[in-house]
Amino acid sequence: MPRSNDSRYPPPAEEVNGPASRSSGVRGGLLFFGSIWGPDADGSKDPGFSAGSLPFRAVNTIPAQPAKIVLYPDPVLARRAAPVEVFDEQLQALVERMIELMRDAQGAGLAAPQVGVSRRLFVIEGDAGPVETPQPMVFVNPEIELGGDLVPFEEGCLSIPDVRVTVRRPQAVRIKAVDVHGEPFELEDDDFLARVWQHEYDHLEGVLITDRMSPRDRLANRRTLKEMRLDFEQDSEQ
Repeated sequence: MPRSNDSRYPPPAEEVNGPASRSSGVRGGLLFFGSIWGPDADGSKDPGFSAGSLPFRAVNTIPAQPAKIVLYPDPVLARRAAPVEVFDEQLQALVERMIELMRDAQGAGLAAPQVGVSRRLFVIEGDAGPVETPQPMVFVNPEIELGGDLVPFEEGCLSIPDVRVTVRRPQAVRIKAVDVHGEPFELEDDDFLARVWQHEYDHLEGVLITDRMSPRDRLANRRTLKEMRLDFEQDSEQ
């Protein structure tokens, strides 16, 4: 999500993964992180794209320096990501580059598929962080447990600029993951942070906010999504 102009956003810290604390806070405004493909609220799929309908990009290796954030409808966004198995300097370099790209886009979160890497990890920062002094956090091979009521909130996606979708998500989340060094941790939240985790986790499952659109949102964003599909097809032919 783009950073808020609200003064509650302090300057980003430089460390990757601080201590795992349990905290939540009230956050408002437009939510903008990374998410795309999967079942819609009514079980349908985005009608304009399928994972096999456009050129396939191989992502069997982890590039140390992804060039940019991948945009809809790149097929990597529609694919369920593979687990991270090796914790080495290459993974560390990928995480550092993801944090750079997230900050450049004024984002609160970014998943590896959004930089063209089909691996199960995401990073968050800013108001999305669980500590008083926000710093980047890395979630590798996360697992989530959901609870509470379904709460609607307007979300956007760094991979789908200019699209806004009201998404209903469970309010409470417990997440288990390991950090960039392979050390396990566990966190809980029932507010803004819980929504960030769910949104980024969607990316690892190949699920986008386009797949959670209501018929009204689908109609409102139809032109924008069509233009993005045409741009992608043209770029792929070059």
